[in-house]
Amino acid sequence: PPADGNAYASFFSLEMRDGAVVVKTFSPFGSGCDSLVVTEPLKSVVCMSGGSVAAFSAVGGGELVSGVSGVRYVSDPIVRRRDVAEVGYDAAPDYEKIFSLQPDVVLAYASSAVDPPYIVKLRSLGIKVLRLYDFLEDHPLGRAEYLRLHAALAGRPEAGDSVFREGSTRYLAL
Repeated sequence: PPADGNAYASFFSLEMRDGAVVVKTFSPFGSGCDSLVVTEPLKSVVCMSGGSVAAFSAVGGGELVSGVSGVRYVSDPIVRRRDVAEVGYDAAPDYEKIFSLQPDVVLAYASSAVDPPYIVKLRSLGIKVLRLYDFLEDHPLGRAEYLRLHAALAGRPEAGDSVFREGSTRYLAL
């Protein structure tokens, strides 16, 4: 069943508490859980997946993206017109570049119960990492619901709800 507050997504929850956004992601591979509490607007986010770049852009938060894995493959106009850093790939990340960006969070992914070495290393450097599992959601609207998560991180939760509602209404009308 979907996590609290979601209509379709099972692997994350959002809660607005005392002016803060509390995000939790749940591993589909076991009992792993990441959490992030955002008490002030984020300034810098590194995305290890192009899907996060598109989600931030769709909800008006594209300016937060400071680093991307595979930036040359990103066609998003907001990223293309800015000097967004290439941060390498999960097998060969540029730790110095990521550290120099001083991101508020690195949005990453994992495809097993064991954290990839790059996530372990980033955390050992004191960098916050939030693992996302959008690519493993069973329903297309579960994947699309991650727009709400990205919008909440961008300080624009209403935009996420609006974009998700509009898209899901179109999808369900097909």
